[in-house]
Amino acid sequence: WDNLAWNGSGAMAIGTDDPYRVYASEDDSRLINMSSDGFTFNNVTNNLPLGSITFIAVNPDDAQEVYVTYSGYNASNKVFRSYNAGGNWTNITGSLPNIPANCIVFQDTDGSPAGAVYVGTDVGVYYRNNTIGDWIPFMNGMPAVIVFDLEINYTSGVITAGTYGRGLWRSELYSDC
Repeated sequence: WDNLAWNGSGAMAIGTDDPYRVYASEDDSRLINMSSDGFTFNNVTNNLPLGSITFIAVNPDDAQEVYVTYSGYNASNKVFRSYNAGGNWTNITGSLPNIPANCIVFQDTDGSPAGAVYVGTDVGVYYRNNTIGDWIPFMNGMPAVIVFDLEINYTSGVITAGTYGRGLWRSELYSDC
């Protein structure tokens, strides 16, 4: 092991289409990525706000598309997206309530619809994609409690939420119906 001078003490995610593309939050407020050469780390905090980064999600088909979530009670800083590996960030907080955003998972839809993500908050799960354009509550069999982890099982077509003190909950993935 080589010490690359970044501690990566916060959240971390790896691009599956480019396994050398690693994103990590350091001390919960600075975001770095390792470029595809596998050796160079870059600070990609750029226009991200100060605060605690709680989770990182990467598009499995394009490691350049990355999402980060924030905890805390700043109403305008919950979820940010980058299409260029953190070169620039767009705030997609939209209508999310002013509560911590604890986790995020990207749903691989092969681009139809594009940008499909679920976010776990202190009051349950929210969903959005580029067609909808803003967050909607995802309460299809999900609890209205603190959600700390989200995982998608594509074989079963379900999303599982890990909660704080209420166990695991499972639901079918979002559909337009």
